[in-house]
Amino acid sequence: MSEPVTLDVLADIACPWCLIGLRRLERALREHPPGTFAVRHRAFELQPQMPERGVPFAEFIAQRFGSVDAAGPIFARVAAEGAKDGIAFVFDATPVAPNTRLAHRAIALARDQGFEQEAVEALFLAYFTEGLDVTDFAVVVERLADAGLPDPPALALRLRAGEGEDSVAEDQSIAAQIGVSGVPLVIAGRRLALHGAQDPAAYSAFLQQAIAPE
Repeated sequence: MSEPVTLDVLADIACPWCLIGLRRLERALREHPPGTFAVRHRAFELQPQMPERGVPFAEFIAQRFGSVDAAGPIFARVAAEGAKDGIAFVFDATPVAPNTRLAHRAIALARDQGFEQEAVEALFLAYFTEGLDVTDFAVVVERLADAGLPDPPALALRLRAGEGEDSVAEDQSIAAQIGVSGVPLVIAGRRLALHGAQDPAAYSAFLQQAIAPE
């Protein structure tokens, strides 16, 4: 059996299009035998300057779009797209626009327990469909525990100690080196890239191209 093709998936927990793109990528991956691809989630912060505990969501949206009402059509479009993939966005229940560093560190540490994919899914859903504050240490650990993390106390201790920072910094450095300015972004075998939350068919075609003989 040939070696799996590496898929580097760059995304931010606070990016709704990243969640939509992830769902569509997952669907395309199921079209191939297990082991065809090896997915590696890489951290990307769209708002790295955000305060550690974020800012009130309504305040952030007003600053970015002029007002919450002005952002309404944008949220409606995202929600409509998400519904196609079974995602029930609850923008009106979101407490803060978060700094996502803690969430990314948690994902990096969950990877060590073989729980990366589940951690990514759990934190995306916690933020976008449950309206939870992913800058809150207790929320992050609890959601991963609820999702089945093998050893929540160990992850909690490591997060408290600041672990996972090196992994996140490395991902950010790689993104800077290759000039990434937006996500989602999927890179296959370090030679092909797919930008943005594409239609499901685009993910299928991209994966097919990734395994085609060069």
